Amino acid sequence: MQEMSINNVVQILLDTLKIPHENIECPDSVSITENWANQAVPAEQRVRIILMRDAKVSIMALIPANHQLNLEKLKTAIKRKSLRFLDIKEHKKFIQYFIQNPRQLRLQMGVQLIIDEALTNQDTVYFESPVSGQIIQLNAGHLEDLAADTLIGCAFSELRDTPQKNSSPDSITQFNIKERIQNIRQLPAIPELATKLLALRNNKNATVEQLAEIITLDPAISAQVIRYANSPFFGQQGKVNSLSDAIFRVLGYESVMHLALGIAMGKVFSVVTGGPVGQARIWQNATYSAALCQRLASKANWDKPLKPGVAYLSALLHNIGFMVMGQLFKHEFQWLNKVIQAEHETPVTLVENKLLGICHTDVANLLMQQWNMPAEVITTAAEHHNDNYNGDHAGYVKLIQIADRLLKNHNMSDAASEEVPAELYEYFGLTEEQIYEAMDEILQGKEDLDAMTMAMIA
Repeated sequence: MQEMSINNVVQILLDTLKIPHENIECPDSVSITENWANQAVPAEQRVRIILMRDAKVSIMALIPANHQLNLEKLKTAIKRKSLRFLDIKEHKKFIQYFIQNPRQLRLQMGVQLIIDEALTNQDTVYFESPVSGQIIQLNAGHLEDLAADTLIGCAFSELRDTPQKNSSPDSITQFNIKERIQNIRQLPAIPELATKLLALRNNKNATVEQLAEIITLDPAISAQVIRYANSPFFGQQGKVNSLSDAIFRVLGYESVMHLALGIAMGKVFSVVTGGPVGQARIWQNATYSAALCQRLASKANWDKPLKPGVAYLSALLHNIGFMVMGQLFKHEFQWLNKVIQAEHETPVTLVENKLLGICHTDVANLLMQQWNMPAEVITTAAEHHNDNYNGDHAGYVKLIQIADRLLKNHNMSDAASEEVPAELYEYFGLTEEQIYEAMDEILQGKEDLDAMTMAMIA
């Protein structure tokens, strides 16, 4: 069942209170992307909804999509010094309550609607519809009918006169995930199994037996580790039938540690499966990229040796930001998925910044830091789209950049290009022939990697 959003609240209120409005269908001639919004709906007429509260009252503030909220002005206007944004749990609770009790927003004195003056100067305004491909048109004079306690004529927003990098004032800014992420109090919790593995990773006296004991707590992860050890690109003679065999005969302590850690963390998320950044494509990329980076790390002829296990984990989680966005912001993520599909020739980071004002790399950086992940993992999650990065752990970043470009040839990555610049593989003392040879070796294990991908989605 699709999670309800603030757009459902608006639609139910308009219907329940019989406020005149019109649901406009997207023309067949254009795609449901920012082009539809830009062509048909001026940014100054699109309504952006912001939910806040203080100790006594909930606030629903309406501002134009091309404006940004000035919180201090709003506090002064309504004389509420402790006003704050709702966190993710409060946001969901607000929406669920009023979907179940649609007349309460109109009648209840504990909720105040505040409409920015810039919207009341318009004749017509538009809300995003909960129905894909539609937008809600409303006479601006009817905005005050949405709630019993309404404040109009107050200016508490400002025109975005300094757009963010790679963004535009006319882009779909009403989602504003960046602002909401900054006010999230609790990101998804790290799984208990991953916590145990991280503690073991930091224990210099840890043993193989302790590692195997932790991993066997999750039979599904144990099975994936064993299956991976049996992949043909390891060239193992004889079947690997146990976790101990996988550790001692094939993968080694470090690689099994990081493989299990990555799988455990990935299982936290469940998002839409289809589309270019749906979980099917993300986990396919992650699984193949991790195997390829592990392979390249073992081949690298470099004066700063890379750890294959760390390379594997870094690659497996480098796109985890998409999963976080998909779980916390389902509606916005669905739009992002559609736009990336429609604008498939545009670099994904440009699409994200134009549509949402933030990148999956920023979101991943935030989560990986909160989970106290190794520095190499945090860096690769944040910098893998930065071709100019040469800071700490640049080797792992560049490995992922090679892998994602190679996988682009097989429609398995969001890299901006499928060309691998010579300076990338020469950085590791590798030749062009060696990196494509590594790719061929990984493809030999396609059956096992695809099975691992499906296990991550399940």
